[in-house]
Amino acid sequence: MKAYRFAVVACAVIAALAIWRVAIAGPSTWETQQDNLAFQSEQGNLASMNSPQGRVVAAIAAKLAPVASRLYGAPIRYYLTKETDPNAYSYYAGRVYISIGMVNFAQNMEEVAGVLCHESTHVLHHDGTRSALETHDHNMAVNNLLEHHHGTFAHLLSIGSNVATLHFTRDQEYAADKGGADLCNSAGLNPWGLVWMLQHFQAQPDYRTSRWSYSSNHPSNQGRISALKKYLRNFPTWPSDSRFGTRT
Repeated sequence: MKAYRFAVVACAVIAALAIWRVAIAGPSTWETQQDNLAFQSEQGNLASMNSPQGRVVAAIAAKLAPVASRLYGAPIRYYLTKETDPNAYSYYAGRVYISIGMVNFAQNMEEVAGVLCHESTHVLHHDGTRSALETHDHNMAVNNLLEHHHGTFAHLLSIGSNVATLHFTRDQEYAADKGGADLCNSAGLNPWGLVWMLQHFQAQPDYRTSRWSYSSNHPSNQGRISALKKYLRNFPTWPSDSRFGTRT
């Protein structure tokens, strides 16, 4: 019976994802449901927006949310989490989370804004659902091959599966960096903030990523910085020097 229930749930998810392939304007019913479940699980992790860090996020959200929500076709809301490590993420629909640790790590408000614009772009691009689709499709194909091959070839297929899946994520990250710059600019926020934040991470040994490591879910910080600097030539009116940042 448990196996039957699992099969029914799996078929429902696959059907929902198949429908999403056709129409992606705004959150789908499935995305909203999944995001609501994720939000319920986050309840014990949410911090007060009346804290100093919360007021920084709220000030940025006041500019960012109207622009992002209009593009999304539904409200996008911003939440502070209790995590002391730098972190920011979104799930399937219009909620973006950023940790107290990330706000504390930032050297100015523009860096926080850059992270929020980046994560908001993941929502606009439906990247949570895209990842679910791509992972499902890719794993189905690899599993089919593994059923017919063994030994060294099967091992290489498994490694290749990992690299290919991460490639999807890295493409999404680069797209979210550029889309986040566009979003910050549209909201009247300096789009150089994410570059400054990535440079700040790059200067910290604990957070530096290897240029050649395939085990990271994100591209290297330096690779993202280089790509963003090139893209930000489209916004010449904004100061590129972090000394012009607004201190938090």
